[in-house]
Amino acid sequence: MRVISENSNDRFRIETMTSQEAQQMVLWEQKEGWNPGVNDAATFYAANANGLFAGRLNNRMIGCGSVMAYDDNFAFFGLYIVAREFRHQGYGMAITRRRRDFAGDRIIGLDGVISNVAAYSSAGFKAAYRTRRFHLEQEVSDLPSNIEDMDIVPFRSDLLDQIASFDERFFPAWRRDFLAVWLSQSDAIVQVALSGHTVTGYIVLRPCIEGAKVGPLFADSPMVARALLIKAAQLLGRYPVMIDMPEVNNSGLTLAAELNMKLVWETLRMYTRTPREIELGGIYGLTNLETG
Repeated sequence: MRVISENSNDRFRIETMTSQEAQQMVLWEQKEGWNPGVNDAATFYAANANGLFAGRLNNRMIGCGSVMAYDDNFAFFGLYIVAREFRHQGYGMAITRRRRDFAGDRIIGLDGVISNVAAYSSAGFKAAYRTRRFHLEQEVSDLPSNIEDMDIVPFRSDLLDQIASFDERFFPAWRRDFLAVWLSQSDAIVQVALSGHTVTGYIVLRPCIEGAKVGPLFADSPMVARALLIKAAQLLGRYPVMIDMPEVNNSGLTLAAELNMKLVWETLRMYTRTPREIELGGIYGLTNLETG
């Protein structure tokens, strides 16, 4: 394979995306069968404009990749696509080198397809756990009966700081700025579980080209997770509802079985170094495979 760099090919440049290229990136996702959210282009661009990279040949985008730098210690790779006619020519590796440069010395995470694990390993990524994608195929009408001491309310901006603090228990970085965008995205259902004035869980459910995707679903207990999932799905009313769940969360796997959810896919969460410890048992749904 050729080694492509911007210095060796004057016609090739890697620069931050325009908003129009973000739209093109999501169209590529759709063609690859990745089923993006209907508003993902605007949401990802608003959340991570500096970390979306376009590889341009003769001023035309032929590949792209994202890196979400959450803080000084942690970043996440996602949304890596090269147009089919330009694959296996070194352009993708050049984009990845730019992403590594952007991440610097941060720990980097990614969700890799199982068939590419060897390639990720050779690039310095180490396996952490498998993530299982489940589909909820149809509406579940029965909310848990023992939720008298819990309120489920729509997201409000005055809850953002408390949600960000709750979120930090389940994600290896402080990401309030990201959440300010992610929780406010168009057309998504965002519900928060409160016990008194304390956040005990939250869910984001965004409409996709097909159905809808959960992300994240963090909760203090299976009962809270179940209530949030059923309530959000009822409110949005788009099926199947897709959820990416760490296989190490046994309570989550039990919940998926109780709701007759269908296992459809698996990926592998990998890191360049071990991130700080988080509460994996409270992760019932990852945010997404593009940002962690």
